Amino acid sequence: MSVKYLVVIDFEATKTIDESENFDVVLQKFYSWLESISFINSSKEKTQDWIFLTVSDNDLKILITSQLICSQITQREEIFNQWIDLQKIFCWHYGYEKRKRLMHMLEYLEIRSEGSLHSGLDDSKNTAKIVVKMILDGAIFSKDDSTDWKPTKQWKKWDLLNKKLQKEQEELLKEKKNHNNEKFFWDTSKTIYQQNSDFQKHLSKIGKSTTQKDYFDDSDDDMFFI
Repeated sequence: MSVKYLVVIDFEATKTIDESENFDVVLQKFYSWLESISFINSSKEKTQDWIFLTVSDNDLKILITSQLICSQITQREEIFNQWIDLQKIFCWHYGYEKRKRLMHMLEYLEIRSEGSLHSGLDDSKNTAKIVVKMILDGAIFSKDDSTDWKPTKQWKKWDLLNKKLQKEQEELLKEKKNHNNEKFFWDTSKTIYQQNSDFQKHLSKIGKSTTQKDYFDDSDDDMFFI
């Protein structure tokens, strides 16, 4: 049975890095948008029959994982853990063994490309056009054919590191409550500061970068809703 709504997502910037807001800000705007169209509630749980659709597994399997780590965001919401891979459905429906890139799919279906390749908004629009044409050709986009995310080694390391830091900070602050002298306060603050510095060093090893503006920008239109 086909899913009722598809949200096309392309994890590439529409604007340049200098024009963009930080990823954590953009992500909150995206959640607000999904909530405004009644796709999620305030707890970020789905309230409609919908699923993300991406050109390949790369966007939600790899790129968003790296960006969450780079932006020091510890929570990966459930809505990102299941998606439909367009390349897989395209190959099944049209009888191809080898995966086709976005431009190849557009050419095969004789669809005119819009905008610039690798622009998040333009790629999302072109992807949506392919989906509409495939549905007209009888293709079915079902959750039964979706991909489920499994935590990568990169994410597991990040999760363990964050939990360790959080636990140590909680213990230090607990000790601080039992010591009212100023020296202990400053020693505790210095320790937490040092932990954060060490945390950044570990983070740079786990993630590809420590910048918050690597993959995404401030345009909600990188998500194209059909």
